[in-house]
Amino acid sequence: MRADLAPIGLLTRNRHVYLDATLRSLSATGLPAKQPVIVFDDASDEQATVAYLYGSSLIPAGDPWPRVPAWGPLGLDILWKQYRSPHGLLGKVAVERLGGTPLGVVNASCQMICRLFKRYPDAPGVILLQDDVIFNHDWYMQMLINAGRTEMGPIGLLSGCRLNKPLKTEYAKMSLLRLTHSTTAQCLYLAREAYEREKEWFSSEHNLRSGFDNHLCTTVRRSGHVVCMTNPAVCQHTGLLSLVRPKLGWHARGKRGRISYEARPPYVLADRIKTFAPCE
Repeated sequence: MRADLAPIGLLTRNRHVYLDATLRSLSATGLPAKQPVIVFDDASDEQATVAYLYGSSLIPAGDPWPRVPAWGPLGLDILWKQYRSPHGLLGKVAVERLGGTPLGVVNASCQMICRLFKRYPDAPGVILLQDDVIFNHDWYMQMLINAGRTEMGPIGLLSGCRLNKPLKTEYAKMSLLRLTHSTTAQCLYLAREAYEREKEWFSSEHNLRSGFDNHLCTTVRRSGHVVCMTNPAVCQHTGLLSLVRPKLGWHARGKRGRISYEARPPYVLADRIKTFAPCE
């Protein structure tokens, strides 16, 4: 792997239809050749998901996305217009099981981060994705370019997507990088220097089942780095049901669901998942 690239890790558990759309979208973006992409499985135990993660056959699945008019202008109608039943990932994408029992989003995310930095010692940072996003074509280069900017201070954490909060009027038509106190964890770049300074926190076991994004922001600021956001966002959220907060249904945030108000279509979605470079 080139030293200027950032390996990509996706955290998943029992959501193979969402993950398939995320990987199909990732496959259609402008990733460099030999870009590392690893799916980290937090002990999935749902039969179809296990078959998807570790097999190669067709997995019959119903299209889970709603046909709602509000999704058209958001560009999310691509999900049902280009829906495909998923095929298993065997031979296409590296999948690592994190353990025999679920760790939860906080501990699983921390373990994913530690594994990525250890496996790629020359990488300046890593990109952390959840399994329910679709991307703009140039998302990866936008993340790397913005992560290297220094006018606001050393960037320890860069968010490519934040959910639920409408943009302030003065930001709505501007393209800029800006400081933020908190974000959500759908798409993040974590710098190695921030990780190294707080390595003990990442390596520890946490008695938390949710709130990874807020704790991560606090940890990065404690390391002496800043937390920033891209504007516009580089991806859009597609998940309807949360494993962390299962009672928070899609309509809890209104008819458009839990979306990034900073994201702008078009998004890309390949017909099939490409074969990514095997992990080192």
